[in-house]
Amino acid sequence: MGEEKLNNRFRERLGLSTITFKDYSLQDALTAAVELGLSVVEVGALPGFCPHMDWKNATLEEELEIVRLLLSTPLRLQGFNVKGDFNDPKIQPELVLLDARRALRMAAAAGADAVCFGGGVKAEASLVPGLIRQVAPYYRTLAREAESLGLAAVIEAPHRGGLLRTTQNAMDLIEAIDHPNAYLVFDCAHHHASGIALDEAIRIVGDRIRFVHLRDRLGGSNCYPLGSGEIDFAQVIRMLEQVGYSGDYGFEFPVDGKSLEELSQLVRQSIDFMENGCVLS
Repeated sequence: MGEEKLNNRFRERLGLSTITFKDYSLQDALTAAVELGLSVVEVGALPGFCPHMDWKNATLEEELEIVRLLLSTPLRLQGFNVKGDFNDPKIQPELVLLDARRALRMAAAAGADAVCFGGGVKAEASLVPGLIRQVAPYYRTLAREAESLGLAAVIEAPHRGGLLRTTQNAMDLIEAIDHPNAYLVFDCAHHHASGIALDEAIRIVGDRIRFVHLRDRLGGSNCYPLGSGEIDFAQVIRMLEQVGYSGDYGFEFPVDGKSLEELSQLVRQSIDFMENGCVLS
């Protein structure tokens, strides 16, 4: 780690989630990522939050338009970020599975590495172990089908607003899925919010991490840009690399009420922060 600029190797692994530009079009998000000099993109496909793909209402032609758009960008596609609410009592899990399979099909067509599925909706803590056993077969099905398409099946967990609120919950699900193609996102802010030290979180889930979300926290809330909060990103990146992580890092800034340029500036400041303290040798 040093004061030099980000080297080419690290630049090739640095990107963002289009959730950062959730209030703007997918084209706007992709253009901003390219102009920022990033290499990788993850597409937020969460209707009602980041509607860069609407699984319920998009026509086949609209689906193909998105695939064509993603294929035309110089950015490498990490994948789609979609729901995985298999424990939601208001939705039949088979319907959730249909949307998940559509995401897999689109991701494969667009040349992605993975699809990231949500870890479920919040439930009473006492019910979590049983619900993990209940939802694991659905994720196992996705892991198997993703593998057949050349994709990884990735789960975003822990998440304090979801079923899996702790690092150990996330690992318990991976163990229950029991498939080598089931992975986790390492979201620095979500692990921090769960109350665990990030070095301990890396120790628990290190060999199942597929990619990393970068977001800072301060006083119990998300904060922007990187370096304005409590997370020691230099240490986190160093520890991830020490346990053998060689995947991508992506800024994910779900900020409301800012212009495209203001959002781009937050990412630009975060890149500068990484150049000055989080560089990989």
